[in-house]
Amino acid sequence: MAHRLVVALIALFALVGPVVIAGPAQASSGAGSFTFDASPEPVKKGAYVTLSGRNTNIYFQSGVKFFFKADGSDSWVYQNSTPVRNGTYSRRQAQNHSGTWKAVAYCECDSEGAPSRTDHVAVRGVQLPGIVTGCTGGYYVDFRPSVIDISCTTYWGYTSVRWKSVTMTSARATAILHYNDCDPYCAGGRYHTEKVTLTFSRVRVHHGVLTFTKMTEHPSGYSYGLYPAAFS
Repeated sequence: MAHRLVVALIALFALVGPVVIAGPAQASSGAGSFTFDASPEPVKKGAYVTLSGRNTNIYFQSGVKFFFKADGSDSWVYQNSTPVRNGTYSRRQAQNHSGTWKAVAYCECDSEGAPSRTDHVAVRGVQLPGIVTGCTGGYYVDFRPSVIDISCTTYWGYTSVRWKSVTMTSARATAILHYNDCDPYCAGGRYHTEKVTLTFSRVRVHHGVLTFTKMTEHPSGYSYGLYPAAFS
């Protein structure tokens, strides 16, 4: 009986083969989850596209580089880069020609063979100038904003901004002025409101985007330099 049991066990191991105990899972060095989108599509000439996506691969977490190839060109031109935070990344870039954006993940140690993704964006029409308001992140140009923060503080600004006309050289809007009389000092002062008219002029290019750099308030006649121009 015992002999038969030994023979049966030998036959079973011959069929099954050696038993392998699995070790702990190892991290993969592949592309991981890396996505990319350039939007809006299409975009007005001279406006911004937002380059964004996810990158959850721990080997390529330090940042993403952006390249652009205009339609009809064979060359990729480096544009900018942005860090990856909590697995996502995002950056705004001006676009003046139809073409393809490419996002390339990279790390400080080695970017060779890093994953990349592409997205084509067409340009339509022309984006009229905007303004840089207050201390917005990266000092991007805003187009027809409803709020204008001039001082980067709570002491001075405009709300309910209604744009009446915008051309390539000038613009006009109505707004509600909010200001602090700072009497006896700003922290203890009172806020006042006043209906005003705003006109905009002196167009400059800011990071590839047209922007008004001078604003005049009416009826006071006060003129202010808007970023990126120095305050006057």
